[in-house]
Amino acid sequence: MYGQKCRVDQLQSYYAERLREQKMILRGHGRERMVKLWDTEVLLRGVWRGRPLPVRVIILVVPGLKLKPWYVLTTDRELAPQEAVRAYDGQ
Repeated sequence: MYGQKCRVDQLQSYYAERLREQKMILRGHGRERMVKLWDTEVLLRGVWRGRPLPVRVIILVVPGLKLKPWYVLTTDRELAPQEAVRAYDGQ
């Protein structure tokens, strides 16, 4: 029902072909930065008994900074990935 198990932080390593890459501008601390984001839809288990929860996983990377990737999980799969990031960011 769920398919292959994978930790969210390992998606880029094991399933890069299933991720869609995009770019967007994100504002933080008064500066605008170009960020890379990847998104895919996965089935999350353990939320409901015997029933998977479809979610979108968004991975954000800021090139040029030594920050670890940010992972956003959202159940609103109708939103574009950029809109979901802005909703979490408060913009």
